[in-house]
Amino acid sequence: MVRRLYQLQGSRHSSLLILSKVCRNVLKQILHVDPRMETLRILWLNWRDITSPWAGGAELYTHQVAKRLTLKGHEVTLFTSRYPGSSEYEEKDGIEIVRRGTKTSVYLEAPRFFRAQRKQGTNYDVVVDAMNTIPFFSPLYARDSTVVALIYQLTGEIFLKQLTRPIGHLLYSLERFSYVPWCLKRADRVVTLSRSNKAELVEICPDLPPEKIIVIPPGVDHDNFRPGYKSDEPLLLFMNRLVRYKQPEHVIMGMKEVCKHVADAKLIIVGTLRTGRYVTYLRHLVKVLGLEEKVSFLLSNPFAGGKVSLLQRAWVHVLPSMKEGFGLSILEAAACGTPTVGYDVPGIRDAVVQGKTGVLVQPGDVLSLAKHVTDLLTDFDRLRLLGERATRWAANFTWDDTARQFMGLLEKGRTPSRVSTES
Repeated sequence: MVRRLYQLQGSRHSSLLILSKVCRNVLKQILHVDPRMETLRILWLNWRDITSPWAGGAELYTHQVAKRLTLKGHEVTLFTSRYPGSSEYEEKDGIEIVRRGTKTSVYLEAPRFFRAQRKQGTNYDVVVDAMNTIPFFSPLYARDSTVVALIYQLTGEIFLKQLTRPIGHLLYSLERFSYVPWCLKRADRVVTLSRSNKAELVEICPDLPPEKIIVIPPGVDHDNFRPGYKSDEPLLLFMNRLVRYKQPEHVIMGMKEVCKHVADAKLIIVGTLRTGRYVTYLRHLVKVLGLEEKVSFLLSNPFAGGKVSLLQRAWVHVLPSMKEGFGLSILEAAACGTPTVGYDVPGIRDAVVQGKTGVLVQPGDVLSLAKHVTDLLTDFDRLRLLGERATRWAANFTWDDTARQFMGLLEKGRTPSRVSTES
């Protein structure tokens, strides 16, 4: 893997890699992994890794699946971008992480890295091309590897929300009619997180056989996310990245209506700080609506401590996003016994069972969003019932099952380039 490349850069990297190899072999013995087992050498391309301050659901999905692949004896290298304070090389949970370039230039660095590795004698059996708006176009250079296109979600209408009209419409058209169909047709397999996403992919690439697209939803860490004590006062929670397409302003505007009927209701907005200008706008909106005593902000990494406690204490989780890959925060809230009220859009509708684990409303209808939140806050028996059903629903989603499905997809029909883990 990256071992030979880093041996050329000094004994420090070499020593670390040798030590990690020894530790991994010891772990395999403890876990009773057959040392003669054929091993897949996997290169996973993703623009961020789990340690990034801006990590989101895509990075969690990547990490949870990849680390389980390593526990089964496979070798995984995650190629990703650098961020302030990050190191170029790190091993985490058995995953070799290589960081090069920025969140934009990483797409140019990936083929350079792949070719450099091949010159050093490292051939990858599988390349996972994780698309976060832009793919890595791995079919162009990973011709001897099995390419798995991992589509978290199509950006689609988000381009129109986030960008100015000419640029937004241009990128919207390019995604639907150019680079995504090109990548889907040339990938050996396509993985996406929800049925809604699959339907969108089939729509933009009608000549792609639907059976080639496999739906593998995310999981939940049930050891941490589980029911706890609810807040004494009605508490609403928005917990996601603070970007425009998540539309946290809809929750704030809806809160004005909720407070007319539930005077002691409170709202906490938790999310990664992305742009000061947008957060300034949200704070100004709170002030204009006179909600300073009702709405508070916790601007931090969404994976930071206290996340579970907030989800447990909340009465209702609200997500008015334009679309999601699956709606991982919905599953995590459900595991904590908290139902979700959200828009009936791709990704959210896959994570909420309408009327049983939460409520779906017409996209963009803030008044309807507020009404259904109010109905739940004023009907404690129904709120409790939805919370209990949500917990049972979330139990169907585990990271072990997600990784098992992904592993089965990778191993199916593969002939590894390495004979065994002993070579």
